[in-house]
Amino acid sequence: MIFGRLPERMQRARWWVWSLYMGGLFGLFRFGWSYLVDGRSLAIALLSGVFGAIFFGLILGPLTARMARRQRAAMGPLPDEDASVARRAAMRGPVPPDPQLRQAAAGVAAFQLDQWHRQRYWGPALWVALVALGVWLTVSDSPWWGVSVALFSGFLLAQLWMPRHLRRRMALLQQQNPATTTVHADDPGTRGHH
Repeated sequence: MIFGRLPERMQRARWWVWSLYMGGLFGLFRFGWSYLVDGRSLAIALLSGVFGAIFFGLILGPLTARMARRQRAAMGPLPDEDASVARRAAMRGPVPPDPQLRQAAAGVAAFQLDQWHRQRYWGPALWVALVALGVWLTVSDSPWWGVSVALFSGFLLAQLWMPRHLRRRMALLQQQNPATTTVHADDPGTRGHH
């Protein structure tokens, strides 16, 4: 059960734990890219991974810890098991019958919608620019850059789709009689039939 509880523990983690986690993941990616794709020597790839991990971790660690704290606050005081259910219900699945869980899930969905709303202008512009850069690098440098095109295109699609999905999900979570609402927010055949 330690892996099942790890995400909830991470939601309360201090900034330096997030820095180690995020920086470590980025450092491994940067090392692999430098060594396998760019063909750098092992020593140079290792240095690239270490410096990338430090830089990335120092920036994203505090930002991620602050975001996790704010999301936890939007949920209200819940035990870890309920927090996990509320976080999942904010995105998908049946509406929880417990009013406290419904309220917590709606709080998470509202928090996430606010985050997406803050990025409504610069987010899509950033992803379009990164997709264009990736396409240019794929053509002019290496086909491996096509991976970045796919990744940034996915982020762009999420940026455009997620606010609408969260608004629909919040409407489901805020209904007064959840016992009849066991459908998923993105089931097109059941919209408006609750």
